[in-house]
Amino acid sequence: MSSCLRIFPYALIIVVLLLLGCESSGRPVPFVGAWSFMAEHDGGSSMITVSHGIHREWAPGVSAMRYREGVNRIHTYFADINHLAFRRNAPNYQANVFLIGGLGFADGPEQNSAALHLALKADIEDRRRYLAFRYSWVGASGVIYREKFVGRVGWAPYEAGFNDLNTWLILQLEYETRGKEEWVVRPLVRFFYRSFLWELGSSLDGDIFANLTVQHRF
Repeated sequence: MSSCLRIFPYALIIVVLLLLGCESSGRPVPFVGAWSFMAEHDGGSSMITVSHGIHREWAPGVSAMRYREGVNRIHTYFADINHLAFRRNAPNYQANVFLIGGLGFADGPEQNSAALHLALKADIEDRRRYLAFRYSWVGASGVIYREKFVGRVGWAPYEAGFNDLNTWLILQLEYETRGKEEWVVRPLVRFFYRSFLWELGSSLDGDIFANLTVQHRF
């Protein structure tokens, strides 16, 4: 059973990419000329990112993350590059794949170290259904090593346009390695209105999840 659970996150990557190969929104590459601001907290970590769209496929940015390791707090700071690697705009759905990389440093309780983070994000959705996957890795010698898989399945109880309040009911499954393997099931609700997106939820153990993303062209 344990070996099957280890294989599941990698199988999920393959399934999502196959779906994407078939025929605003909180995504890391904003519109050209726009800025994206995102803050997220999930109980074990907090993150703030800022990015700027310089091309429809590229957005440099910066990010700061805080991780909870027992009684300790670890902070990481990165200069990022976000890349839209794939997009398909079909008549009745959209699919995207994003690649993210960052270089920076980590501030631990006993030492500091250069740090690297890598991420892959993929999503496919129509007006009522939503499927997404995220893989992220953060490493800094002697300070932190984390690998996390997040899968989402969502459903909209009603159809809404861009100028209307969009509502999604989402079930999120997380798998994380940080010295031990950990699975988290997290129901949440997602709202989207024009350039504002916010999400609220909780794990089954009561860890609060919150996300706010805003895109704006000054």
